[in-house]
Amino acid sequence: RASSFGDVELVKKIGRGTYGEVWSGVSKGKQVAVKLLSLSPLGPRPLHGLQPPETEHTSEVAAEIRILQRCSCEHIVGYFDTFEREHRGITTLWVVMEYCELGSVLDMMRRADAPLAEEQTAHVCSAVLKALHFMHTELKAIHRDVKAANVLVKVDGQVRLGDLGVAAQMHSTMSKRGTMIGTPNWMAPEALTGVGPSSALYSFKVDIWGLGITAIECAQMAPPYAEIKELFKLIMQVVTGPPPKLRADVATTSSAEFVSFLGQALIKDPTDRPTAAELAQQPFIATSPRTNILEALARQQARSLRAHPESFCELADEELTSQIAASLDINIASTLGSTLAV
Repeated sequence: RASSFGDVELVKKIGRGTYGEVWSGVSKGKQVAVKLLSLSPLGPRPLHGLQPPETEHTSEVAAEIRILQRCSCEHIVGYFDTFEREHRGITTLWVVMEYCELGSVLDMMRRADAPLAEEQTAHVCSAVLKALHFMHTELKAIHRDVKAANVLVKVDGQVRLGDLGVAAQMHSTMSKRGTMIGTPNWMAPEALTGVGPSSALYSFKVDIWGLGITAIECAQMAPPYAEIKELFKLIMQVVTGPPPKLRADVATTSSAEFVSFLGQALIKDPTDRPTAAELAQQPFIATSPRTNILEALARQQARSLRAHPESFCELADEELTSQIAASLDINIASTLGSTLAV
């Protein structure tokens, strides 16, 4: 198949993730984002030192991305093309995507050195819920990695849910090996244990939980339990503890509607947790302003980025380290099962 974006040229590395790097690029005069995923199973540690996905599954990743190319939801990042090409001597899968100038919601908060205002959080959650509803009902797909770092923002404040096909397919590949992907702060209890209905581990309800955690992250610039550094203790807190809540200092200034929204999104039993469409009916979302409440901040930061392009945030080394630690081959279900049975 001829690649319609095969002429893309990489311009600048703008981020790193669990499976590779993200670059800004140009193709046919159009600015794009390019995700580079290492396919080399041998040789030097690829790209920035993370284990590549198993080669036999790369065709599944490419197929998933081709499905996303036909996605018509305005709140999901556009996927344009995918092809294999060498990068720094390593066979790499190139995924060409819509470029979101502001990066992620996490990037925006870091530049501002402040959390989002509650109305801005509602704007983000509303867009992500629409994206999740489309994924769950039209694509019949689960994201599994909803967090502020995967919610992207255009220069006009429009919100896009990103990292869809790669996150979902890679999770499927790794979970077959009993491997946990990503940090557990955003992960639903049933995704960490496999406990519950037979389909719970793969239920779309894990994305609803992830959105609830993301809403807390937007309100306080960190997910719940960020202070717990030991992986197993963190998992035990999520699995056996009460549903996470806002920090006390944040909760005192939060509306009852926001607190109620979080309470619904973070119901521990996935069978009782609402769908994306149901959660969108919560007053926190249903009565939020229809105007783009994020636009002013987005345009302000866009002007600053044009003047100081070096301020574009990139995933910090300590975050990368935590992702690597959480990507170790750990059979979570059996380990927790033994612990909880004691």
